[in-house]
Amino acid sequence: MNESRREFDLAVIGAGPGGCACALAAARGGLRVALLDPRPEADDRPCGEGMMPEGAASLASLGLQDLLARGRAFRSLRFFLGGEPLLEVPLPAPAVAIPRPELLRSLDAALSREPKVLRVRSAARVQRNGRFEVRAGDGRVLAADALAVADGGGGRALEGLREGATPRRFGLRARYEEARPLESVEIHLGGGVEVYLTPLPGGIVNAAFLFSRAPSGARGPEDLARRALERHPAARARLGEMRTPPQGRTLGLPRPRAIAADRAFLVGDATGGVDPIVGCGVTIALRTGIAAAESALALRGGMDFAPAERRHEEAVRREVLGRRRVAGLLLRLADRPPLARGAASLLRRMPGLLARLARVAAGT
Repeated sequence: MNESRREFDLAVIGAGPGGCACALAAARGGLRVALLDPRPEADDRPCGEGMMPEGAASLASLGLQDLLARGRAFRSLRFFLGGEPLLEVPLPAPAVAIPRPELLRSLDAALSREPKVLRVRSAARVQRNGRFEVRAGDGRVLAADALAVADGGGGRALEGLREGATPRRFGLRARYEEARPLESVEIHLGGGVEVYLTPLPGGIVNAAFLFSRAPSGARGPEDLARRALERHPAARARLGEMRTPPQGRTLGLPRPRAIAADRAFLVGDATGGVDPIVGCGVTIALRTGIAAAESALALRGGMDFAPAERRHEEAVRREVLGRRRVAGLLLRLADRPPLARGAASLLRRMPGLLARLARVAAGT
């Protein structure tokens, strides 16, 4: 890019799963797209790697069926409390687990084949000056009619829509060899920490440790992971040797003042996200990214600003509202074993209610 200023229909800030999906869907709809993010190729960050059925459907809609075929399918979520089985939630369609680096490599490869996408590996600052002006780290300026912000819960690309919050929880992610066959995603509740196990291809397990409070005297991420597994021996029995060291992230993302405003659309964790206990983060990122692209395409097609913004707000609400309620319920039940067992017993006797819970988790 030799010119000092380039013109685009859409600028996307953040090239994680949500930003990449947004840029890809927008370009295939005919928009000129600038995608800005300093991350290296196939960046590996702590996240859940399970793809709920609607997330898998989103990848298929982007033409990534080969990637789905390389993933590891699972069909249910199994909850444990105090090491004992609590409840199994069958999903209405198959879900799939894909390691984040492989997901990003496939999205990057698809983007590289799109002539309407300019990929800029740089941080960016955004200003409104009639249109959006996005300034890359080297000083180049890109002007765009619309903006999608997919830079995570702690991003600063568009501070006007977001405000700070004090994180109440934090999490770690490590990968282990699979010691015993794991056919479902398992969520082990209780003890002040949840352990979330996702089966990956190649006999690997993604283990997420979600803490409501830090154990006293803990010394570093590996000690925290060890303590979490001591509290959940049934989870520990699934795991062999650690393959990747624990990486941490804060939970409890700041909620934005608006999801869309003045032709800017928030995507993924930038929307405030959902506690990872429900395992829908990547699915929400993909689907809200595609929703932002659809709203930008509607603007390009002549839709007024307000209905296009409402369209995106409604899409995000459909993705997060029910899951936030489920996440809140799970966290409350985790500290109240008798109530948790009673709720599980009720769900087992009411298959219709259990199926509704499964549809919320699946996004269908």
